Amino acid sequence: MSRQAQPVRGFALDHFRYFMLASAIAPPTYRRRDNHRGRSIVPTLQQLVPEADTLLNLDPEELGILLLRVTSDRLTNGMMHPGNFETELFPSSDIAPTAYPRERRNEVLEAVREAFAWLDGQALLIAADPTNARHGWKRIGRRARRLVSQAGSDEYKAASLLPRNVLHPRIKDNIYFNFQRGDYQTAVFLAFKEVEIAVREASNISGKVGADLMRAAFDAKSGP
Repeated sequence: MSRQAQPVRGFALDHFRYFMLASAIAPPTYRRRDNHRGRSIVPTLQQLVPEADTLLNLDPEELGILLLRVTSDRLTNGMMHPGNFETELFPSSDIAPTAYPRERRNEVLEAVREAFAWLDGQALLIAADPTNARHGWKRIGRRARRLVSQAGSDEYKAASLLPRNVLHPRIKDNIYFNFQRGDYQTAVFLAFKEVEIAVREASNISGKVGADLMRAAFDAKSGP
């Protein structure tokens, strides 16, 4: 086999292995242990969704579930305040580090507010006691507590299963967003479609698709 086909082989096999592993292994939990203090630590939104583009491509309900997970174990006297959460993402000080690029602040906060509005509409977040409610404080509703207690449930998988930086540039955009939404079949289909296109381009084989193309391209004796 010529050297020309080697990058294609690596591209195809690496992503075949990754997607097969992703579909077979159990999803990682969002929690990790603080070995020094012996307690669980819930990741931040930035750790779950590192890139602003990814966050902005989530629907309000998808982002809302992630916000619920992030905020449920970071309550103040059993309450949380959406405004305080916004300040954590984008501190008022110009020199303080931000969770996402400062130039994306308005876009990100709009998405976060939509997600909080969805949580309100679903009674997942409810008003705190009358005194605190006047100042915007919220409590986690009963239904939300049940959702949060379901460790590893499907709603909480999206942002941590597939790090975007492991994906090849040709597939990372469409595949990543579909994977984030839990549409794994579409993600795998699109990934293998790009593999097929890459193999066809590198091998210069025409008139064959799918398995026939792969057999011809990677044939040890007659392949390119």
